[in-house]
Amino acid sequence: MSIYRDVCPNDYIVTYLDSEVVYRHGVPLPEMWVVMEFCDGPSLQEYINNRLRSPQPFSVREVFEIVDNIVHAIGHLHSQSPPVSHWDIKPENFLFTDTGRLKLCDFGSATRQFYAPTSAEEVSAAESELGSRMTLLYRPPESLDLWSKDRVDTKADIWALGVIIYVLVFREMPFDANPMEVMAAVPKRYKGKTQEGCPEEFRALMDIVRTKMLTKKPADRADIFAISEELEGITHLPPLSRPRPGFQSAQRPRFA
Repeated sequence: MSIYRDVCPNDYIVTYLDSEVVYRHGVPLPEMWVVMEFCDGPSLQEYINNRLRSPQPFSVREVFEIVDNIVHAIGHLHSQSPPVSHWDIKPENFLFTDTGRLKLCDFGSATRQFYAPTSAEEVSAAESELGSRMTLLYRPPESLDLWSKDRVDTKADIWALGVIIYVLVFREMPFDANPMEVMAAVPKRYKGKTQEGCPEEFRALMDIVRTKMLTKKPADRADIFAISEELEGITHLPPLSRPRPGFQSAQRPRFA
């Protein structure tokens, strides 16, 4: 809850207002009740589902505006000192306001730590913890193969961003709920030599997704600020401001 408080207020985050630990008779464990901003629009997932019932694809403007909102939300988290990883970036966790802006919610998985387990005991603990914090369809390869020696950190959010953009463009998930497919990191539309069925107006965007976001190695993924700058050339929307000097970029290790 402290992370959620720390990242508010922000135009792209559902505003935290108050919270309280509540003990109820007959309930063995206390509950955390949170008061937050009311967003009366649908979630991005509901919005996508409604559009999938129509043969009309998302327009270029729609996709660019949705992506811009998501990038700003992630950018705000990653510009914290030290950076915050959300680790559950997915359409269900973005809510539309009455003005049409998307705001990020659900900070139950957010962390300032990175995972880099080195022993069987640490791998086992990490598998259990990440399994409860991340959603399989949006999990990056390094979170599923914890012996790979690749860190699980803010780059997990970049992978999830790539998955969302893929869904908006192709109207389908890039991977089935199969860990082996995710670890191979070859989206369905990219199993051949060309971008199968990619609309011409989205080719430049999907080039960024394929080369800067949905990469097997997190080290090959761009950070959110570089991605924002790349997107500027396509969307013509202002990029994120990079963190100021003195920014503490290092997250803490989960296993020290």
